[in-house]
Amino acid sequence: MKKALILLNMGGPNNLSEVEVFLKNMFNDPFILGVKSDFWRSVLAALIVKSRTASARSNYEKLGGRSPICSITEALCERVNLLARAKFGAGLKFEGAADAGAANESPQSIPTQSEALQNEAPQDEKPIDELICDYAMNYTPPFAEDVFKKYADFDEIILMPLYPHFSKTTVQSSLCSAEAALKRLGIKNYKIVDIFYDSAAYNEILLNLITECISKFSADEISQISLIFSAHSLPVKMIAAGDPYEAQVEAHVEILKDLLAARGIKFKEIILAYQSRLGPVKWLEPNVADVLRDLQSKKALIFPIAFCVDNSETDFELDIFYRAQARELGYEYYEVCKCPNSREDFAKFILAQAL
Repeated sequence: MKKALILLNMGGPNNLSEVEVFLKNMFNDPFILGVKSDFWRSVLAALIVKSRTASARSNYEKLGGRSPICSITEALCERVNLLARAKFGAGLKFEGAADAGAANESPQSIPTQSEALQNEAPQDEKPIDELICDYAMNYTPPFAEDVFKKYADFDEIILMPLYPHFSKTTVQSSLCSAEAALKRLGIKNYKIVDIFYDSAAYNEILLNLITECISKFSADEISQISLIFSAHSLPVKMIAAGDPYEAQVEAHVEILKDLLAARGIKFKEIILAYQSRLGPVKWLEPNVADVLRDLQSKKALIFPIAFCVDNSETDFELDIFYRAQARELGYEYYEVCKCPNSREDFAKFILAQAL
């Protein structure tokens, strides 16, 4: 049985010429703006894109001229494929769309067969003899239809949105685009991986990331640091309309608080804050900027709880923009944890979703 595990994410500009394309596609997404009329949504999107393109280009220039999201996601796929080849033998050669070497994290050891996952295939399913992991983006290349064409003869396609929490603006939007592409290609045999914010295996990875960030500190020093879980904000009206995102993020923070306590890790305080609000409507609060302003300790560890892969909102907004604000506020310590990215433990977690 041949399976293709396709990771879905929002995407980001692979170069400065894609900045406008990224913004145009994102703000024309009905799940983002929520304007029912295609015509009026396109008009509003055009105004937003015109007003934001220059500043967005400037931000991406500070990141080397592109978003890190595609290169890191490609590196993640490569690592999953190494694990899959160790388990199932030689498979297809992965041909991604971005330069995996550009991922902004330290290289890790190549897994051996003994380190690969050893899960058995379910008895009611044919054994897997080939599995490949690839990725598709919603707003920039590689787009879903182009990716799915490569696996049209596979027995099953597995869709995994790389968002731990459900929101119409992320998971539903990505799945809607992906399922439309599958329908156009006549591919009917596929399944969807559920959200995973409450997964014990996933949260173990997050705890490892946090503890690695604070490994240089004593328990007394950690007790003087505020841990801020930062999540992408949403307009309050979307939550009022039934989007479960806020409730799931809050539940996730409580899970992580309990796990940190079980490990005996005690921060000065643990706070949930939101980032990336846009426009005059009311957004989820508190905002990261306000939390940083009000913290008395002036020592903060930021953890981007809503992302699995680093992108402009982690690498620019949190690590550059808010770091500058923290410096102006006199912070003694300000650090942003990396997302799981292409870590081996995260690759193993992802592979397990296909087994």
